[in-house]
Amino acid sequence: MEFDNKKHNSKHARELPTVAVVHFKIKEAKGTKWLSFNGTKLGHIPARIVFKLPFLQHLYLSGCALRGALREELANLENLVTLDVSCNKLQEVPLRLPLSWKSLVTLDLSCNDFIEIPRTINELVSLEDLNFAQNRILYLPVEISSLPNLKLLDASSNLLRDIDGAVFTGAISESLQTLKIANNLLHRLPSEIGALKLLEELDVRDNNLTYLPANVKLLLRLQVFHYAGNEWKILQHKKHFRIRNEKFTARCEKIQSSYGADALETLFCLIYPKSV
Repeated sequence: MEFDNKKHNSKHARELPTVAVVHFKIKEAKGTKWLSFNGTKLGHIPARIVFKLPFLQHLYLSGCALRGALREELANLENLVTLDVSCNKLQEVPLRLPLSWKSLVTLDLSCNDFIEIPRTINELVSLEDLNFAQNRILYLPVEISSLPNLKLLDASSNLLRDIDGAVFTGAISESLQTLKIANNLLHRLPSEIGALKLLEELDVRDNNLTYLPANVKLLLRLQVFHYAGNEWKILQHKKHFRIRNEKFTARCEKIQSSYGADALETLFCLIYPKSV
């Protein structure tokens, strides 16, 4: 019995600083509308955040040892502009949460255990940055295409084998500037990627790509193209491409990314040939 008491007292002593930190930060956030528990091993999201800070705008919960699903009560934080829950063990975003976050601009779900993005993601009408890199996502929901202000989409390091072309054809085609889909299992990109008329950065590193669809020629604003770690087939079967592509092949062995005008030139070299 004495051993159990010591263990209980030790645990209680460890929890006291966390409780004090939570109390102090929540009190402080009432004035700043900004709350960060980054690196604090909370284990769960304190209910007091929801009920005492209804006007909170920025919430950072990275590396807080959170598990399972996000609390549905977070829907009460209707004024959120930033939510960062990266580097936890979260597995689910309840469907009702995006319905309440009409002001959310930045959503970071990276480095968790999510296997899907909720279909209600299209309700985040103010969203500009969406990051769910390093999860176990199997597909991109087409509802992403309806996000009218999305500028950055990072789906790197997931389990994507294919992307529905419809993802790139909605309102997102008028806003997306950065697309990161590196380190997945992609064998091809949909031709609809050419609809992303404002795209400036494309990262397709470390997939299983061999060619790009012809519609990438429409990505005339592209300034940054990361392409290393794929199985590109250079168009050496065409005589007028031979010298150019021998140089390109040699360059690919040394360079992993292209910038400025070189980004478009590299992109065009990797387009699937219409005739072989």
